[in-house]
Amino acid sequence: MDLLRCEQRSASSRLRALLARAWCEGEREDHCMSTEDRVLLVDDQPMMGEVVRRLLDAAGGFDLRFVSNADDALAAAREFMPTVILQDIEMPSINGFDLLDAYRADHALADIPVLMLTSVENPDAKARAFESGASDYMVKFPDPIELVARVRRQSQMRRQALARVQRAADAARARNPFGFVREPLPQCDVAIIGGGFSGLMSAVRIAAAAPGASLSVFERRLRSGPGVAYGACDGEHLLNVPAARMGAFAEKPTAFHEWLERESPGRYGASDFAPRAMFGRYMIEMVRGALEATNPPPRMVSDAVVHLERHAAGFELLLATGRTVIARGVVLAVGLPQARAPWRGVGGDALAAIARKLLVDDPWEPGALDGVAADDTIVIIGSGLTAVDVTLGLRRRGHRGKVVLVSRNGRFPLPHAASHGAPPALDFAELARSPHDAFRLVRRTVRELAAHDHDWHGAIDGVRPHAAKVWQAWSPEQRAYFLRRLRPYWEIHRHRIPPHLLALLDADRAAGTLELISGGVTGIAAATGAEALDVTIKPARGAPQSLRAARIVNCVGPAMSVAETVDPLLASMFRSGMATADVLGLGLRSDAEGRLLDSQLAPQRGIRLVGALRRGELWESTAVPELRVQAAVAAESLARELGLLRATTA
Repeated sequence: MDLLRCEQRSASSRLRALLARAWCEGEREDHCMSTEDRVLLVDDQPMMGEVVRRLLDAAGGFDLRFVSNADDALAAAREFMPTVILQDIEMPSINGFDLLDAYRADHALADIPVLMLTSVENPDAKARAFESGASDYMVKFPDPIELVARVRRQSQMRRQALARVQRAADAARARNPFGFVREPLPQCDVAIIGGGFSGLMSAVRIAAAAPGASLSVFERRLRSGPGVAYGACDGEHLLNVPAARMGAFAEKPTAFHEWLERESPGRYGASDFAPRAMFGRYMIEMVRGALEATNPPPRMVSDAVVHLERHAAGFELLLATGRTVIARGVVLAVGLPQARAPWRGVGGDALAAIARKLLVDDPWEPGALDGVAADDTIVIIGSGLTAVDVTLGLRRRGHRGKVVLVSRNGRFPLPHAASHGAPPALDFAELARSPHDAFRLVRRTVRELAAHDHDWHGAIDGVRPHAAKVWQAWSPEQRAYFLRRLRPYWEIHRHRIPPHLLALLDADRAAGTLELISGGVTGIAAATGAEALDVTIKPARGAPQSLRAARIVNCVGPAMSVAETVDPLLASMFRSGMATADVLGLGLRSDAEGRLLDSQLAPQRGIRLVGALRRGELWESTAVPELRVQAAVAAESLARELGLLRATTA
C-alpha cells in the first residue's frame, strides 16, 4: 500500500502538469469536428476526466463521456454504446477488474475495446487485465500523443470489426433478403413457385387470408430484392410506372410513394420514377413485416422446382437438389421463360461454348458484364426496356466505347408524358371489334388530344383499363394479327421510359457512340488473334456491315412461345397434361380466378396461376397494377378451396 500511495502522489503531480498542458493545447486547437468515436472514461478522479477531455478535444473526432462513480459505469456503457472504454483499476466502490469482467459478460458490451488507464504499474496487474479481456494497458500518465494514438487505434479496430460484421450481414441478407427459414419442410399447406413480385404477394395474401397456414416459397436465385426486376438492378435503374401507382396492394396504390416519403422525405414526387432497387427495398420491408409474425414462419427456399405432379395429399414437388416436398396447394408464379439466345441459331452452340464469356445470354447474371473495358465495342441484340437498362448501366460503370443495338423495329421505347392527367374514356365496343378498329380509335383519339394541346400518352393509357377484356374479345386470328403487325408499335408506346433516360440515349446517338439499327445479326465468329467476336449485321435497308465486338448481349426478352420451352418444370407439366398452352402459345390456360386448366381444359383443384404466364388469356400481365390484383384473387380463391380461409363473423 505504501508503494501504491507513493505512485498515487506521483501521479497527482503529473496530473496537474498534464492538465495545464492540456488546457494550453485545447485553447490552440479548433475542436469543432464531427464526433465519430465515442469514448467512455471511468475514473474516480474528476481532474482526470478533464485532462482526457482536453486531450481528445484537441485531437478532434472524439465524443467523450466521463463517469466518476464506477457503480454507474455499466448503465452508462449500455446507454452510450462507446467505441472504446478508458478505465481505472483502483476505484472506491468497484475494482476495475470486476468491472471489466462485467463488460465481457454483457452481450451488448462484450466486444467493445477496454483500455486500462491506471496508476498501478506492476506486471501482475497488467497480466490480470489482459487475461480478463483488456485491449490495452497504459500507466498514468502516458504522453498525450501516445494516449490519443492508442485510443484512436482501438477505435479504428472497433469500426473495422463492426464493418466486417456488417458486410457479412449484408452478404447473408443478399442470399436471404427476407430473413426467413431457408430449408424446406417435407410438407406444407401451400407451395409458391417463384419469388418475384407475383409469388411474394401471393404469399402475403395467403398469410392474411389463412393465418396458421404453412407456406414455402421456392426461388432458384434469391437476390437482394424480389425477382430479376427489382433484385438484379443497380441503384440507377428506374421504374417505368410513377411511384404513386406502385403500391403492392390494389386497395392502397400510393403505399410505395408513402414509404418513399418516410425513407427520403421530399426526394420523390408522386409522378416520379423511383429507382427499382428502392422498390425492392420496399417489397422486402413490406413482406417481412407482413410475414415475420406468422406461425409457422414461412420458408424461403433457394432451389428450383423442376417437376410437379399430383399426389394423394395434393402435389409433389421435385427440387433441383433432389429433395421432394408435398404441398396441399400450389401457386405457380414463375416468370416467362427467356428466349433462346439469337446466336445459337447463327453461330451454333459450339460458338457459345468457345466464347462463353463474350456471348452474354443473361445480362442480369451476377458478373455478366464484368471485364468490359472502357473503350470496348458492345453489340446488344434488342432495343426494349432491358436493352435500355443495360446500355445506361454500362455508361454508369464508365464505359465510353461504342454500343450498337440491333432489333427488328430499330426503335427505343417512347418517353412518359411530362404530366399525368386522367386518360380519356375510350369506347370498349370499338376496341373489341378488331385490332384494326382499335388502332383507328387510338389514332383518332391522339388527333383529338393534339387538337387540345395534349400529348398522345392519354390515348394509350385509355386502352389499359380495357386491355384484358379487349384481348379476350378478339378471335385467335385477330390476336395473331396484332402480334405479327401491331405489337412492336404497341410496346414502344405502352412500355415507356422516363424522359431524361431517353435524352441520355439521344445524346449518345448524336455523339456517335451509340447506334440503333433496324435489322438482325446474321453472322458471328470468333476473331482471329483477339479475345473478341466478328459480327455481321444485316440492316433492313442497305448493305450488310461488319464490326468487331468485345461482347454480344442478349436483350431480346422473354420467349414468345412457351410451348417450345426448355424450362424443366413447364416442360414436365406439358408432358403430364397438368398444363396446356393457349392457342398462340403465349402462356398457360387458366380461368378468371387463376385456376390452372389441364390438357382437357378442365380447371384443377388446388393450383393457381399468377403472373406473366397468364398473358395468353389477359395479354397485359407483367406490371404491378395487374399482378397485385391477380395475387389477391388467386390467394383468396385457393385458401377457400383448401379450407384454410379465416373464419369471419357476421
